[in-house]
Amino acid sequence: MLSLSRVCLLVVMLLASGSVLATDADYIEEIGQLFAQGSNDQARIRTLLERIENHTASSAATLALYHQKSFGGAGDMSQVIPLYAQSVALGSRTTAALELAFLHREGELQGSDPSQFANYLFLSAQLGHTSAQRLAAYALAKTDFVAHDDEPSIEQLATPRKMPSTAVSAYGLSDFPYSPRMAVYLLSTQGDHQKDYLALCEQAYFPHLPDQCERGLRTSLVRVKDGEVYNRLGEYYASVARQATSVSPDMRQAEQFYQQAVRRSNPVAVVNLALVAADAGKPPEEWVPTLQKVIDEGVAGSDEQPLVTARQRAIEALIRFYRQHDNNSIAHYYAGLDPTLPESLYQLYLVADEEWRTYEMNQYLAQSAAAGHEEAIYRDAENRRDDKLIATLAVNGYAPAIKSRLESAKWQSNSASVEVWQTDLSCVEDKLRCMTNASEADTVNTMASNVAYLANAGLRFSDRRWVLQGIQHWQTLVNVEGVIATHCGYLGLRATGQGFALSESDKACLLDKEQVKRLSQHGFNQVAAIDDATIALLNNGQVIAWGDPFRGGSLLESLIGYPSYASLSEYRRKHDELQQDVIEIANTHDHFVALKDDGTLWQWGLMQFGISQRWVSSYRNVVGTPFWFCGEGDGITCWQPRHRDNTITLSTDPNARLVPVLGAPGVLLLSNGELVAWIEARGQRSIQHPFERQDTVYNQRQVTDFETIWHKGMKKTVLVVNNGARVWVWFDEETRQFRFSALDDA
Repeated sequence: MLSLSRVCLLVVMLLASGSVLATDADYIEEIGQLFAQGSNDQARIRTLLERIENHTASSAATLALYHQKSFGGAGDMSQVIPLYAQSVALGSRTTAALELAFLHREGELQGSDPSQFANYLFLSAQLGHTSAQRLAAYALAKTDFVAHDDEPSIEQLATPRKMPSTAVSAYGLSDFPYSPRMAVYLLSTQGDHQKDYLALCEQAYFPHLPDQCERGLRTSLVRVKDGEVYNRLGEYYASVARQATSVSPDMRQAEQFYQQAVRRSNPVAVVNLALVAADAGKPPEEWVPTLQKVIDEGVAGSDEQPLVTARQRAIEALIRFYRQHDNNSIAHYYAGLDPTLPESLYQLYLVADEEWRTYEMNQYLAQSAAAGHEEAIYRDAENRRDDKLIATLAVNGYAPAIKSRLESAKWQSNSASVEVWQTDLSCVEDKLRCMTNASEADTVNTMASNVAYLANAGLRFSDRRWVLQGIQHWQTLVNVEGVIATHCGYLGLRATGQGFALSESDKACLLDKEQVKRLSQHGFNQVAAIDDATIALLNNGQVIAWGDPFRGGSLLESLIGYPSYASLSEYRRKHDELQQDVIEIANTHDHFVALKDDGTLWQWGLMQFGISQRWVSSYRNVVGTPFWFCGEGDGITCWQPRHRDNTITLSTDPNARLVPVLGAPGVLLLSNGELVAWIEARGQRSIQHPFERQDTVYNQRQVTDFETIWHKGMKKTVLVVNNGARVWVWFDEETRQFRFSALDDA
């Protein structure tokens, strides 16, 4: 046996060596002290790091670095990748994920896998690493992803290529939380990639974020005094001037930039400057010779893109000019100079039509329409009797299509539609008149500072605070069926079916270009908004999301904690599944849910509570309260989004229905003609009894049905009772009760 003195001596020695009683926390604390003191005792730091059994994110990354750089002794390179991966899994917000990305790309260490490079790169970007954000943005901007489930190769991500026109839409670049803004920032500082920057600027920003694009262009001018940049700035200011008014747009600022571009020998700017003169009504002898000179100098077949572009624009401009002045023979001559242009094809169609050459006429019209010529698209739609396409053109403000809709409404004796299309036509032909008519109307609802819904179904707003997306009219909107709030603005639906966004000018409030296009084409029927993000269900069954990507404002999946995805298809799964067949959306105060027609449910929101969840349900409908989602299926069941297994059954009646009431902190059930309200409890009681029942909610008459309608610019739920009466239901915040009013009194 050991004597007491020897035991004591052994304990003292063990304590001195740090082999007994010391914990991971002690080791980490000592390491922190050594770093704080600026110690160069790398061997001691490494010894302490290696003694830690349960690493933190920081300690794992630090030990990986010590092995990688052989600090304090020979490095064990087999430990580098596992330790960095452990750091990432523990939530590292340093450079661990980015370092891991490059180690995988190099493929030299044990455990490296080049296919994981993109996953860790995107993960580092989502964790907030600025360099990773720029690299990820640059990689996406430079890469033409053909299929969503293809893993990008190292060569694709590393090799600079000219920005393809499909890059944004093909891979959903605009949905990626960082890509458009970070890529614009990155490329605007890269003089060697100026053309790429300009292409990305157009893809990601025009026309709905012109200020961002304009600032980026000005930034690039500091580095590169390039004629093309001056020309693009001129085009930007010209588009702003034309959008502001259809009567004598002020082109002075655009002219200044065009002139700067012309001094730098930019041929496209020469054409643009001539067209400004034409639009201003100057005599043809002041600008037609300029266009003719550009055509003569830009020899057909030239491979210099600016010359080609300038020549094509000049040809199309002269075709339009001579056609408008009934000189079709000269217009036909210019069309023959480049018969592949949309305007040339349309001119050839008109000539073939005059000469009754039916086969060529149809061929030229189809080719011109396919090339994007608006008038050809309309005529082709008329020939094919494509009413849906004609309606889309009318909604987008094309006057001949609006006239067609107007005549159709008159023929059908539809007075309401006649009024809608007549007003729309007035606004397209004379925006100032449209503004005057609407501004004279009484205000029905004042929704925010300088935003008002008018009695004649118009919308008036200030031009400084708000940005209008997805609509042609300026300053005042007409034929607005209703508006509904987003997290920092409004979505509006016009009587023509066109959706639009009226958003605060902050960039986090604005939709991307593709979302604006889809909203305009399809309109919407539901909107769900939380403090920092909004989702909308379009009429084609598609969901769009915008706002803070870490609070639900992106449909792309989070990679946080899941860097081992086999491919980026998992990253896009939610996004892709919610492109069609969605029937309901809802929100709590920090989560969203989307229900598809096959019962599939997607739930996502505040990322700190985990990634999106997907499961298959038997629900027909879902609604949200501040803290619960409720589903209508074999009864009514509610669950907490943060704890999906925590459920409450409010009704076992398989025929019970959920009645949606906007903004209510509870749910309204309809069962056998009876309405029952369940309101979220407050305070401590909410822990054991999260919902409190309110009886005798509406028992004057039996309720047979309900519907959601637009009424005086607002989305309202209307009850239908057995005698045919219609009653508006709403929630009174002061009494915390559901209230009922006659619809005409609403």
